Amino acid sequence: WDEYRMLGFPAELHPAFDETIGALTGEKADPDRPRDVLAEWRERLRFARRHNADDAAQIRRIERIIGVLAEESAAARRSP
Repeated sequence: WDEYRMLGFPAELHPAFDETIGALTGEKADPDRPRDVLAEWRERLRFARRHNADDAAQIRRIERIIGVLAEESAAARRSP
């Protein structure tokens, strides 16, 4: 459930994104733009390892998410 919750509910879909996270990052919500989700999660893992190294459970969840996304990506490339 934790991995699904982290992956399945992107913050960008929250109605107050522009006033909260967007205000901090300088980005506007653009949920319809194409993105490399696998690369985004790899960056999140680097961030977590750098800034939350003591939160082993969170790091494991992110690693599992990356594993699933990488597997799906590889399967999509193999499909005709």
